Formats: sequence, C-alpha cells, structure tokens
Amino acid sequence: YKMEEVSDAFRYMAQAKHTGKVVLTTGEAKKDETETKERGVEIREDKSYLITGGTGALGMETARWLIEKGAKNLVLTGRREPSGGAAAAIEELRDKGVNVKTIRGDVSRREDMERMTDEIQKSMPEVKGVVHAAGVLDDGVIREQNRERFRAVMRPKVDGAWNLYRSTKDLNPDFFVLFSSIASITGSAGQSNYAAANAFMDSFAVYGRTKGVKTIAINWGPWKNSGMTTSVTERDKRRWKKAGITGITSEKAMSDLEKVLADDMTQAAILSIIWPKYLQYFYDREIPPFFKELVNKKDLNVIDKKTALLDDMENAAPGERLSLLQSHIRSEAAAVLGMDKPDQIGLREGFFDLGIDSLMAVELRNRLEKTTDASLASTLIFDYPTVEKLAIYLAVNIFSIQLSDNSEENEKETVDDDLSELDELSEDEMLDLLDKKLDLLEDME
Repeated sequence: YKMEEVSDAFRYMAQAKHTGKVVLTTGEAKKDETETKERGVEIREDKSYLITGGTGALGMETARWLIEKGAKNLVLTGRREPSGGAAAAIEELRDKGVNVKTIRGDVSRREDMERMTDEIQKSMPEVKGVVHAAGVLDDGVIREQNRERFRAVMRPKVDGAWNLYRSTKDLNPDFFVLFSSIASITGSAGQSNYAAANAFMDSFAVYGRTKGVKTIAINWGPWKNSGMTTSVTERDKRRWKKAGITGITSEKAMSDLEKVLADDMTQAAILSIIWPKYLQYFYDREIPPFFKELVNKKDLNVIDKKTALLDDMENAAPGERLSLLQSHIRSEAAAVLGMDKPDQIGLREGFFDLGIDSLMAVELRNRLEKTTDASLASTLIFDYPTVEKLAIYLAVNIFSIQLSDNSEENEKETVDDDLSELDELSEDEMLDLLDKKLDLLEDME
C-alpha cells in the first residue's frame, strides 16, 4: 500500500485476509505488480475450466467471460442436458472454436462427481479453474420449512462444494470460486434454507484457504435479467428498488469478479445497493454494528418514525387522530407492497386482496410495532385486515383514543358486513378461510 493508503492497509490487516506482512511504501508500486493487478488471473488456452451449474444463466455468463479472457476448453456440468437458449449458446461458442464439453450429473452426489471427474481427465486438458455456480431455491417462512426442503437447497451448495473440492484439490487449480449469495450476509425473507446453505460456502472458502487452495466465495446480489432473480415478481422488484437494491448487469458482475480474483480475496459481496436507503428501509435509525462501517450515520437522513408518529398523535386535534393513523397505516402497507401511492389503498380494501401474503403480513406488523412503540399480536393483520379496522383497533387499544359515536358506528357496520359475508360463504369456503388463518398463526409464531 502507498503511504496515503495507510487506513486501507490497517483495515485490510484487521480483516486477517493477508498472508505475511502488509507493507507501506513511499514510492510508486512496482511496474510488474501493477500490471499483474490490472491483468488479473491468467486464463490459459491450453487448460480446462470447470463450471458446475454451467448451463444455467450465471454459468453461461461465466463461460463467456472465461472465453473472453482466453479460455479455449470449458466443461459445463448440470443435472439436465442443456436445452433451449443454453443449447444454442453452447453451439455458438463451439462455432467460435471453443472446445465445450457438457456433462450431465448431480454435483451433490459423490458417485456422479467421481464419474464426471474421471470423464474430464480422460477427454479434456488439465482443469486449472473451478466455478461452483449450482444452486436451487425452495422459499418459505420458517414454519413451512422442514428437513427435506432444507436438504434440497443445501445439497448443491454443501455436498456439491465438498465433492467438487475433493475431486479437484490435487489439481492445484489457480482458483476455486464458490457462487454464494448476499442472503447469507443480510438475510432474505423466506430464504432461511438458502441463507444457511450459502453461509456454509462462505465458511468453506476459509477452510479451502487453510488447505492451500485459492478458494473464493462471492456473495452475489440480484443480477439484472439473469439467474434466479428472473422468477422474482415485479412487486418484489419494486420493493427491492425502494430498499435501494437494483440488479447487477452481467458485464459489471464479471468485471467485479475479475477484480476479486486479481486481489486474491477470500470472500467478497458484489451487489448494486444504496446503503443509506437500504438501512433506512429495514432498520430505521438503529443500524446493526455489522453495517456501521459501510455508511456514515449522519448521511442517512433517517426520520425517527416512532417519535414522529407518537409526536404527531399527541399534537393532533382529537378529531384528526384516527385519520392520521389511517394515513400512517396506508404508508406502511404501501411500503410493504412496493406501491408508490399509499392513497391508492382503500380504507375498506382487504390487505390480502391487495396481495399481502404471510411474509408481508409479518413485515407490516413489525413495522407498525416500531412506529407505535407497542407490542402487537402476531395475527394483527388477519384480525384487522383493512386500513379502517386496523386504525380503529390501534386508536382504541394502543393510543386509548375515545372515538366518536360515528366511528364506533362505522366499526359496528364493518363487523356486521363481515358477518354478512361469512353467512354467504359455503362450508368449503369457510374451511379454506380457517386454514388460511391457522397458516398465518403458524407463520407468525
């Protein structure tokens, strides 16, 4: 490091990523060191590069990058034969003179990995680079998870990483890259199994280093129009945007991957995010210690929603407080739904009719707990599933507001409407409604 980069040097040393000494220099970096850093790792045309999950979107992007850097021999593995766009892309690479071998097999099965390794050694040049990009999703709140669903998600990440490492470590590859996820760092709603699987890969990168293998875990954020994010709904994308998260382009992703390889990092998170916006969306002003070095608190410009709401309720005229609560609930519900205009939510429009699911109901309840500084029931959103009902409940039970007779009549009217709607339901519809409530109760425990 140059002398003016002393703070960066100490930060790097504190992270224990270095081997040997960290040196401060007073002059320019040596020319050959600078060139090496700019060049990144050497991709050799006389060697092979193995990509598991190679026929998937991220695997194909990685394959194109390797070819751009000089690779002439690629091995792409997957549980299924390449088809559709992947098959066409592979043929396009072959037309360019690249030796692309595809092998069908499940990297999480030891016997499959041994068979694939044997086939590679017999038919391809020596493997000098490995990228483990295989993975699957099976999202659900914790109550819905079970051993089988955890195993399904963890097999390609946990068993796959171990089998791949054991099969290639004696080849002394120039790099052994594990495609992990930001989910293991920041968490991700409904992805406890996926976060756990990727957390293993993050730790495995450290283990690989202790055994002399240049192991690297990349905690990817969402990609733009690639990978698993292609199945994400537009509503979720809008919520991500409100939280400051946008997709990475494949060009940017590969450029950053090259930098990580050149800097010989053990682990790196690569994502497109506005940290102040993210922290404001998820944490208000209470920044977890993990994130404190990423952003200056003074730059957050975070409004203390809790104090603001309580102050507003205290200072508002008695006749304005219910309306104030309704506006607040609309804003919080709109934030959860990813809607830009809270006023679009009708006072008597059902939250679940708007698209709120059990995960969102938990988030909305949690947000209201923060802003009201009150402990709220786990079934709050189900018990009071409209802005009107929820506002009346909070006004009476949390803020001890004496409502007007008109408000009480409105509440009675909405209850009567509910009873009337229940009378019109068939027995099957009633049972379905009961099942949904029981599921929500379980999800929120």
